[in-house]
Amino acid sequence: MIVNVFAEELEQVLENASKTDAFAGGTIFGMALQTAIIIGLVWFILEVIAGWKIFTKAGRPGWKSLIPFLSDYVEFDLCWKGKGILGLVISVLITASYVIDAYISEPWPTWVMAVNTVISLNILVLSLMENRRLAKSFGKGTGFFLGLLFLGPLFRLILGFGNAEYQGPQD
Repeated sequence: MIVNVFAEELEQVLENASKTDAFAGGTIFGMALQTAIIIGLVWFILEVIAGWKIFTKAGRPGWKSLIPFLSDYVEFDLCWKGKGILGLVISVLITASYVIDAYISEPWPTWVMAVNTVISLNILVLSLMENRRLAKSFGKGTGFFLGLLFLGPLFRLILGFGNAEYQGPQD
């Protein structure tokens, strides 16, 4: 929706601008888009490397971090012994939220907004709990938990390549 609004505004500006202004605006937009794609790609690669190292450090095959739903299951299993199903629940909730966003036209019916809000709140709570338990599973405290929240790939790399050892789920 935000992209559509931005595209409409950009189209309006370009219609009223000269060719030189339009070319400059398009160039700047293209450069910004390219930068965002590169940053996203680097972020994703760091997440993959970190997940692989964390899984191997915890005694699990690293390749399992490459498969979307399986990686969530294994990571939750690392944090909640025998309760990896929570990872699957979160993955299904995220997927359902994206499907609802993609296929329901606006204005959204009230029930869709309510379901999407409940899904989003569940995702938030489970993600917070999972990051806290992951930090504790490697013997780290609250500061490291906050690092996982705000700079996830970097702090996951620290878990994977650092001297922290997997201690198992801490209740």
